[in-house]
Amino acid sequence: MPPAQLEDLYKGARVRYTGGKMGVVADLWPMLDEFWIRDVQSGEIVRDQFGAQRIFRSGDLELQAQPKKLPPTNVGASQGRVLLIGTQDHMLSILRKFGAADTSTRKDPQMVLAFPCTDCCCGPNCAEFDPVGRNLCDMECPMMKLAIDGLDDDMLEFARSQRPDTLVAVRPFHLKQAHEALGEELQRLEDHFCLSTVSVPYGLAEIRSTSDAIEREIKEQVRCQIDIGVSSEGFLEPGDSSLQQAAKRSLAESLKISVSDDLWTDERQLQVRRGLGVAGLPLKYWDGSETKVFVLLLPPDATSKEEKGVLRFVVGSTKAAPGVDATHKTVKEWREEQDDFKDLPKLPPGWIRVKSTAGKTYYYHTAKKQSTYDFPLPEGWTKQVSKSSGKSYFFHSKKRKSTYDLEDVMKEM
Repeated sequence: MPPAQLEDLYKGARVRYTGGKMGVVADLWPMLDEFWIRDVQSGEIVRDQFGAQRIFRSGDLELQAQPKKLPPTNVGASQGRVLLIGTQDHMLSILRKFGAADTSTRKDPQMVLAFPCTDCCCGPNCAEFDPVGRNLCDMECPMMKLAIDGLDDDMLEFARSQRPDTLVAVRPFHLKQAHEALGEELQRLEDHFCLSTVSVPYGLAEIRSTSDAIEREIKEQVRCQIDIGVSSEGFLEPGDSSLQQAAKRSLAESLKISVSDDLWTDERQLQVRRGLGVAGLPLKYWDGSETKVFVLLLPPDATSKEEKGVLRFVVGSTKAAPGVDATHKTVKEWREEQDDFKDLPKLPPGWIRVKSTAGKTYYYHTAKKQSTYDFPLPEGWTKQVSKSSGKSYFFHSKKRKSTYDLEDVMKEM
């Protein structure tokens, strides 16, 4: 098989590595094209001759076919999904566009909700995502609590009227899968929200009228709950040039939302992530081998305008650099006032300190036009979280060095 493509690798993906051995992706840093692999036979992380975790590149790996827990509803078709993430203002414009939820006729989606990224996580007793599981989360799950709070009695009654033959409850579904795929980087997006759709069970009449046996089983046995999903999903259709095109089309058809083409590019999405301090947030992930999910992060300065019934998001022009408060000081003025921060730790080349209108200090790279609240690290260093202790540490992949002390990192500047 040919080498794996960077975008096709995700945590949990099955791969073959050195000598045809079978492993799974245990952890990954897409920005660096670096992966840790867990050997299937031993269950241990693959290490080098010195005992350190071995760093693999995507070209070192071969992606294996992933097991499918469900057959696709449209045999032979692939599917594209979108998880749209934006600020409160972005979400309010979408909620106003979608309008009040309909409780008279089943639709896809039935309604939309905005979940704070900081609360897109599960409780201590929640089970892992399972496409056929019904009781995945309990009331200690933040996503479950928010979902129930967002559904009124009329919506719950309508959903349960579709399936009087079974117990219908709220289930964090593909939003839960997104949380597991994206990891802790998602919760670091303060003041940002995930746009989620709510779907209700298919009615008994529609189930009985479905001729395809596989599709009928999915409608009856799987999509039988009040499901909290990602923003949209659509199958690849004739005329679609790619899965991304199918995802774009689904967003426009189901929610009447359009995002400018430049914001769909990997380069632009990586730039937005770096600016918000979540460079490790994946651009996309896979649901089995059939469905690719695109994680679309709207820049804070993106604006929306309704055109021909579609809410279109674009990045407006501004004279000030992104992340700098244009109503107060320019980048040049902030650069000249860095002596005000002379008692604080030295910054890597290109970075300056800036104070927001709320008085909070953040960091800005004058050449790359990136901003972040996290202390910027020298080239090659990344901040990681120990899976055994939960403590944060700093890691340099090329030098294969790690330390818990930020001062050790800064000494190399």
